Amino acid sequence: MLSTHLIDALRATVILAAGGAGAAYDVRLRIVPNWLCGGSFLAALLLAAFLSLPGLEGALLGGALFGGPLVLFWLFGWCGAGDAKIGFAFGALLGFPLAMTGLLFGTLAGGAWCALLIVYSLSRGAAGIWRGACGGGLLGAWAAAKVNDVWTYGMPYALFLGIGCAAALVLPTVSGGGV
Repeated sequence: MLSTHLIDALRATVILAAGGAGAAYDVRLRIVPNWLCGGSFLAALLLAAFLSLPGLEGALLGGALFGGPLVLFWLFGWCGAGDAKIGFAFGALLGFPLAMTGLLFGTLAGGAWCALLIVYSLSRGAAGIWRGACGGGLLGAWAAAKVNDVWTYGMPYALFLGIGCAAALVLPTVSGGGV
């Protein structure tokens, strides 16, 4: 049987790979591919079923609690369907109750980014409030894709959900438990 540390490392590797790929696709192409969402969710269920971490019930509950609110956000037009789908995979990979921590941190990271965009845009003048923020760095992908209106095209939320998952993995380590 595999050690708990090896299983934790395997789970962290899958989360970081899915988060990184989801973020890259979302930032650059404005989509999160179905193969990535489905493959990540399947990997989560296999890890849960065969390696007993976080357990199949914990993985399914984590997926529902992480992805469920994102489905509601998608129905209201507040995030994309790919973000909701990758949310189910992230939640299943983290398991319950860590999925709730990942969703909280992802939401906070996305909110902080939006606040920075607003402050930066307002500092550049009220005309074109979002357009001025697309100069470089992460937003350079928006400019390269000629996407200048965050209200029309949204923000790459999968990036921040992945950041939230990474933070959820690190937090227990800092406090003395977890991965």
